[in-house]
Amino acid sequence: MSGNEIALRLGADKKDLSLADTPNSESVTFEFDGAIRPEDLSISAESESPVYLSVTIETRPELMPIEPENRGFAITRGYEKVENDGSLTEAENLKVGDLILVTLGVNLPADRETYLAIDDPLPAIFEAINPTFKSQTTQKINTEQKRRTLYTNYREIRKDRVLFFADSVFRSGDYTLQYLARVVAPGEVTAPPAKIEAMYEPQRFGLSGTEKIAAEALQLGTDKIASR
Repeated sequence: MSGNEIALRLGADKKDLSLADTPNSESVTFEFDGAIRPEDLSISAESESPVYLSVTIETRPELMPIEPENRGFAITRGYEKVENDGSLTEAENLKVGDLILVTLGVNLPADRETYLAIDDPLPAIFEAINPTFKSQTTQKINTEQKRRTLYTNYREIRKDRVLFFADSVFRSGDYTLQYLARVVAPGEVTAPPAKIEAMYEPQRFGLSGTEKIAAEALQLGTDKIASR
């Protein structure tokens, strides 16, 4: 028995497969936007040998805005731009290279909480900064603001999020966590909600809302471009 030539179609998109004359398998991927009908997908084979087809469909819906939610905890998030002198301004007209101060505010209603996890996903155009790398600018940030900082036992900086873990908190009220991030790419993105959760009671959690973040590419003057 010779090999089998197979044609797969999804609407106007056609892809060909060549299978050997021994039991074998191949795969193809179609991309589509919008709805498809059963009759849009077809398969035809030149050989009369049986062909078995498995179809996997993956979709990604548009990210809907998420409102803040309080299921035992409340959490808010704010972004501020750090100027060269260390002062803070609104996170507007951002450009690649700008330094951002991220402030998480949490409310703990009980006098004692144990094993709390705080997860703050980064917008795709941000990258968190390792706090051990300090500069003259970062040392000036937020020096005059009185905030009640939440002591955490462990902090983890990943490429796409920053995580905080607190084993025990012995006093209710409002607390703050802060860290620095850098704008590393231009674009308009949606920042997923930050979350606080009791690790062993996942039904107790809080979410901040989603928000849009935009940044432009850094425009360099001709005097800033290296020449040969």
